[in-house]
Amino acid sequence: MTDPAGPVSSPMPVSGPLCDWIDSQANVLGLWLDRLIAEGDPGDLISMVHRQQAWLELLRARMGRG
Repeated sequence: MTDPAGPVSSPMPVSGPLCDWIDSQANVLGLWLDRLIAEGDPGDLISMVHRQQAWLELLRARMGRG
């Protein structure tokens, strides 16, 4: 069975600008999720924000920071 993400030539960095950006975006999305849950969900935003946060958490895990 092959990896659906394709072959990985080298491990992704555990630090650096990309990792910092992923961390900050995941934190911001977490704050928005908390706020949307507390105040209500206009237009099903929780679902969209949750999917984005899950994607960023997947990136964190692949980079070894999750």
